[in-house]
Amino acid sequence: MHFFNYQFELYDANISLINDIRERFEQKLFHEQEQLEIKNFLDHLDNDSILQLSGLLEYILTYLRTVNNKNIIKMNTIQTFLKENIPSKTCIDNKIRENKSFSSIYLEYIIDLYELIEEYIFDKILCDNIRNDLCERSFSIDQQISIVDQFIEMILHNNNIADCFKNLTCWISMFKRLLVRLLSPNMNINFDSSLDDYVKRTDIWKGNVTKNDIQTIEINKSICLKHAYIILNGLKKKQNELIINENQRSQNNIEQQEQNQSITATSSDTVRSTNSSQRSSGFRRNAFRKY
Repeated sequence: MHFFNYQFELYDANISLINDIRERFEQKLFHEQEQLEIKNFLDHLDNDSILQLSGLLEYILTYLRTVNNKNIIKMNTIQTFLKENIPSKTCIDNKIRENKSFSSIYLEYIIDLYELIEEYIFDKILCDNIRNDLCERSFSIDQQISIVDQFIEMILHNNNIADCFKNLTCWISMFKRLLVRLLSPNMNINFDSSLDDYVKRTDIWKGNVTKNDIQTIEINKSICLKHAYIILNGLKKKQNELIINENQRSQNNIEQQEQNQSITATSSDTVRSTNSSQRSSGFRRNAFRKY
């Protein structure tokens, strides 16, 4: 793969640029609406521009590793940082530089932005260029089913795992970022290594996942890095099944409520009709008494 150039460390869990930045500077996560705006911006970029952005953010993160002034994070947007530190004709297209959805982002969100772009790199570029030894065709159907079922059992039916890991979306996003990092041309990774060793790294998770949360993860040692792609696809299928089932339950509940309302309305009409008949009968009896 020659599409991207991952600069960070995956060989030693104690050496991590992302963790260094998080420890030195406060980092925040985008709110949902902010994330939607950024995704809309990224949706309109071509592959080369996405990769330019990724490389630019790696440059900024590497620079921040050497900075002692903590105010640079809170006081600077990406735009102001670029003006002061990067020549305008290098690294990135001016149209991207000047786009407010990108340039107005403060550096205290830079890691969340970088991780979001990693996921886009997977979706738009890497998913169509997965190594042969990681693809489904390298495993039998039985092997795929066994691995995915084991993994889902370990995260969805483990009473001891942190609640944040029972949401399949966080795993799907993590696997996309992990695969982007693993498949960088600079990486010389043993894909027979245990997956558990990698998912227990704090730098592979979003900033709101704590070390204590991560310690609750227990992945069978027989599940390896080479299984990451088929697990990702298995989780996406499982998530779709859960969404379909949830939509069906919601639809059934709506239909049941409508049915109950119809029965209630019919009962009310019957009661009113009965009361009306009784009143009419009473009027007739009273009329006979008068005569």
